[in-house]
Amino acid sequence: LYQPLYPEGKLYITYRNSSLEYKISIYDTATFSLVQTLVFGTASPSLLVDSNGDLVIFKFSDTASVSVERRDIFTLEIVEEVNFEWNQRFIPGPMNAELVGDYLYYGYEYSQPFDFEVGPAILNINTGGNSLLNLEGAIAKIEAEEKISTYVVWQQFDPLQNVFLVSYGRYSDEATLVGGVLIMSSEGEFLDNVLLPFVPTYFVK
Repeated sequence: LYQPLYPEGKLYITYRNSSLEYKISIYDTATFSLVQTLVFGTASPSLLVDSNGDLVIFKFSDTASVSVERRDIFTLEIVEEVNFEWNQRFIPGPMNAELVGDYLYYGYEYSQPFDFEVGPAILNINTGGNSLLNLEGAIAKIEAEEKISTYVVWQQFDPLQNVFLVSYGRYSDEATLVGGVLIMSSEGEFLDNVLLPFVPTYFVK
């Protein structure tokens, strides 16, 4: 059982049954009834609601091929499906990502060892073209300017402002935790650095 998604008064619960099949069950919280169960077999589903209000499901198989379904949020009928090659995958359930048009704004998982585990990236789901933003350069900039040493905690894309928000903590000899938020444009430009008296771990929409 994975974390649920809750758009339009419905719970989308992703799970894997005893036969090792991935499924998503949709429950209407107003009527307390099961609406439908989507079956994906061995393909692990990760999901989000895009900028048009459609349900989008990324289906990951054992190969590098990824299938993406756009479904009407109310009827659950498939309105579009694309396939492409990609070397990333998400855990089943809701994605920490935003899909605006054909562009997925997400966190790219770097091969380790690296300075941080995840960095902002943009994927074109029609072409499979993937762009990694220069988070390493932005971090180096604020560390040099503020004379601090940091570690990345969380990142999230804000589609209203068209920016990536990257939270970080500051290594310090003090007993209290301090941190900040690095703001980058979708083109990878460093925009701002906000110092905070705590370490932000999540951004609420």
